Amino acid sequence: MAINGEYIVSINCITYNQSAYITDTLNGFTIQQTSFPFVAVVMDDASNDGEQVVIRSYVDEYFDHSDETGYKQWETDDAYWTFARHKENVQCYLVVAYLKRNLFREPEKKEALVKEWMNAKYMALCEGDDYWTDPLKLQKQVDFMETHENCSCYAHNSLTLNTNTRQIGLFNNKLLHTKDYSLEPFILRDWFTPTQSLLYRRDSYQAFEDKPVFMHGDYSLLLNVLLPQESYLHYENDIMSVYRDGGWASTHYNEIDLYNDFISLLEYFKQKSNHRCDAIFDKQIERQRLELEQYVKYQKEFEKAHVLFVRVGHWLCRTIASIINKYVSCIQVTKKIVPMAVPNLEQLD
Repeated sequence: MAINGEYIVSINCITYNQSAYITDTLNGFTIQQTSFPFVAVVMDDASNDGEQVVIRSYVDEYFDHSDETGYKQWETDDAYWTFARHKENVQCYLVVAYLKRNLFREPEKKEALVKEWMNAKYMALCEGDDYWTDPLKLQKQVDFMETHENCSCYAHNSLTLNTNTRQIGLFNNKLLHTKDYSLEPFILRDWFTPTQSLLYRRDSYQAFEDKPVFMHGDYSLLLNVLLPQESYLHYENDIMSVYRDGGWASTHYNEIDLYNDFISLLEYFKQKSNHRCDAIFDKQIERQRLELEQYVKYQKEFEKAHVLFVRVGHWLCRTIASIINKYVSCIQVTKKIVPMAVPNLEQLD
């Protein structure tokens, strides 16, 4: 029986109000075929859509509740906890934290709550609306990194699934070739590393005391582990997961705040990189500022057009209403006048 601290991979899965998707996510964990023990750490951030019920039902159906496999339930001030091993996949362990209150605005507290479970050699990420499809995903990633000691992170291609239209596509539709990326070329590329594809070395991550909490958490993580001169990210073009598009993040973050957050992130890691690639950081920062400027300009023009559209709409409504009122008035007058002006035809007979 694996106990806390003996896992090769810890999976960090934070989820909130994703009851419709979390089963796919959990299935992606339990199908993993590995030669080593791994633990999926699922934190439900006090969902109010029934997701905690879905997770509990899944654990009851697919995970062993015997003492021999280490099954345990307990309560702390912040959460109700469950630890269990899968009934059939004996390498798969699960820790679930059902938070008693939402900690969205307290990311440091969430991190502290699961810190003791995040001590494996490798860390994997997967949010509660994405999921893994390749049962050998973890094994492939670990095997590669075990034989490439300077590889600090491994990412791969994914399918995309739009939650609104159900349309399926490729995350990297230009079919990037399998390639290694050090810090400099990584910064110059657009985002090509879906969050749920990432596996990184825990000891590559540098815990800076002054590090702010960025909205772009996965990008911040990648810059962090790529800071050492010899470190690199390995990108594999194999499709091993699904990234759901159009979900929570795309509707709950202000676009201007996201731009400003990304610029601050780049400026922060520019300093932490000991200025070894200032020109590249500056190029990307300038690009983000120009995009932000264009977005703000577009928003202002859109707001002006919206105001004009509303005014025209109101004018049309008033005009149509006026025409209708006049038409109705004419009908009513006609009904009164015609009987008085036209003789009764029956009387003429």
